[in-house]
Amino acid sequence: TQALDPKAEPDPITRGSAASALGHIGDPRAVPALIQALDPKAEPGSEVRGSAASALGNIGDPKTVPALIQALDSNAESGSEVRGSAASALGNIGDPRAVPALIQTLDPNAEPDPIVRGSAASALGRIGDPKAVPALIQTLDPKAEPGSEVRGSAASALGNIGDPKTVPALIQALDPKAEPGSEVRGSAASALGKIGDPRAVPALIQTLDPNAEPDPIVRGSSASALGRIGDPKAVPALIQTLDPKAEPGSDVRGSSASALGRIGDPKAVLALIQALNPNVEPDQITRGSAASALGRIGEPKAVPALIQTLDPKAEPGSDVRGSAASALGQMDDPVATASLIKVLDLGTERNDILNAVIKGLFVQAIRGNQQALLRISRMKTIPAWITVEQFEATVEAAFSSSDLSIIQAVLMLAEKKYPNQWQQYHLTADYLAKDRDARILARQHPEIADAVNLLVDLFDGKSVDDTHNHP
Repeated sequence: TQALDPKAEPDPITRGSAASALGHIGDPRAVPALIQALDPKAEPGSEVRGSAASALGNIGDPKTVPALIQALDSNAESGSEVRGSAASALGNIGDPRAVPALIQTLDPNAEPDPIVRGSAASALGRIGDPKAVPALIQTLDPKAEPGSEVRGSAASALGNIGDPKTVPALIQALDPKAEPGSEVRGSAASALGKIGDPRAVPALIQTLDPNAEPDPIVRGSSASALGRIGDPKAVPALIQTLDPKAEPGSDVRGSSASALGRIGDPKAVLALIQALNPNVEPDQITRGSAASALGRIGEPKAVPALIQTLDPKAEPGSDVRGSAASALGQMDDPVATASLIKVLDLGTERNDILNAVIKGLFVQAIRGNQQALLRISRMKTIPAWITVEQFEATVEAAFSSSDLSIIQAVLMLAEKKYPNQWQQYHLTADYLAKDRDARILARQHPEIADAVNLLVDLFDGKSVDDTHNHP
């Protein structure tokens, strides 16, 4: 903290760096010195004061709120970058005491800098207090707020607060005739998606039309919003948006494919299958989104097209093939499982695709798919990216299969990856596989009695406790 003192450190750049460093460290003991560095009388450098404000936001101590509120006041703090940093810091801290001051900062008559007003709007969204809603709605109006970036921040803030009362104002902000700023319209669409109110669906559907909304980013945001709301009424319009003849923007088509996957309506399957075809859909990212959407919907009729997409001759994009492999992994279909096993056995694909195949097989195995369990049991090692939870679920699925050979093989893998956790189960399974009475093992080693009970119950219907009197 000594490096914050202008008397000890004359270089403002060094003092600013010291303030930033204290913010990264996050030690509350630095708060008094940082508060002092906010004071223009103590610290002449506005960049240093801005760094001090940001540091206080990172530390997050509510005791700093009064000093940061004071730094919002343009009469007390002349540096707009300091006021903007103070607003952002108050948003990070999230203390409702800051709401009145931040609301006041939204007023162009009180705060002349649009960047500061935008930061105040974002801060109000992070705090999430519904008391800010009326002021944020007013800020959406181009007549009240001339800065399009500020209006966009206000729209995003309303989405974060999530009050359904804001839906009519956000719908109005979607209209290019009422809102000239495309970034504002995009933020309004995203906000409506977060709120999730079905009243927004007709306006968002209309925004998908290139004749109604010229900006492809806004159309893409509207498609994503419809996916988040999840209303099946949007499906026909989203299907139409998948057609490159109707929608020239590949990002919009990709967002529409993802939205259809989130809604999960089987009516979209045929259109998504068509979007897998490189002759129909030239954009690889969109084809990958279509594959992922088909996986989320889980309709078996998509399996042949997804299997075809695994073929490098049919699909040149490796990312698309990986998405198809992941989608097949979500299908409860023996043909899908067999196709994944075939790719894994060939071993000629890229590592990222093979990883997607393995992940898909694990997903199927956890659901109790015997083919997938058997193939996993033949693996020599478990990939490092498979989580403990995923593997534990796979072991549980192996137990549920009641197939001793699968249980034994999966437990052997488990012992390699987590030797201290699964050794007792593996040891018991080996005894059972050799037609030995594992209960004798439990008598010799009482510490593994739980594992013996579990596996003996699966195969003999008897527990160790039931057989203590046996010879």
